[in-house]
Amino acid sequence: MKKRFRKENVSRYEGIETPVPGVPNEVKLYARNSKAYYMRDDGVEVLLDDDYAGSSHAHTTVPDHDHSGDTGDGGTFDGTNVTSGAAGDGTVLTADGASGAAWEALPALANHDHTGDAGDGGALSGIFRSVQDLWFQDNVAANQTDVGLLRTDHVGSAPDAYVNTLIAGLAGSVQYIYVKLNANQSAGTLTVTLTVDGAAQAMTAAISTAVAFVISTAAAVAFTGAQRLALTITTSADWAPATADLRAGMIIAT
Repeated sequence: MKKRFRKENVSRYEGIETPVPGVPNEVKLYARNSKAYYMRDDGVEVLLDDDYAGSSHAHTTVPDHDHSGDTGDGGTFDGTNVTSGAAGDGTVLTADGASGAAWEALPALANHDHTGDAGDGGALSGIFRSVQDLWFQDNVAANQTDVGLLRTDHVGSAPDAYVNTLIAGLAGSVQYIYVKLNANQSAGTLTVTLTVDGAAQAMTAAISTAVAFVISTAAAVAFTGAQRLALTITTSADWAPATADLRAGMIIAT
């Protein structure tokens, strides 16, 4: 069966008919460097020999063109130029585990209240912070040692049990304690200390320079839901001003 080649800028092939194995019945020829070529459907460029035998050997292949950004590789694609076919709105492109990819819809987020149920995210701990701005002392006197600070909401209607303490109800940790005065320190030292069930902890907030606010820097202190949290104050013999009023609090996580 003879195959006819269309002339395309290759005058010496005009009108020639010859059987060429593997060449479609009618193809376009093109010239480069005095040689004739045609392009197969699979993108392989084929050189036609001078005797028109058409050996169909690959002269060159289409270069790597994965748009990775390499020079001559077509540049990278902008996301707006990527199509998703018939995939629905909100689907995402995911790997299929077999070197391929597919557009898939994300599953709906199941109940996720972190109650500790299997697959529910696990119980939360130390996540929710709250500020307990409860303790105070007016006219801070000098020469105090581990004096319990009063809770503002216990004044005038103090409970019979656990007065001036905080019971969180849930296990957690005290992240910080802080002190705020209405006047800067002018002499001496003032130290507020965290207590848990009456026992002093390493967490303190101390003022020994001319400032009116300080927050602790020690590591968090853990507590159970039933333990009593409170604050005590210690002042040096030369503490001043004795007319300063103090507010103190703690930031806890449960």
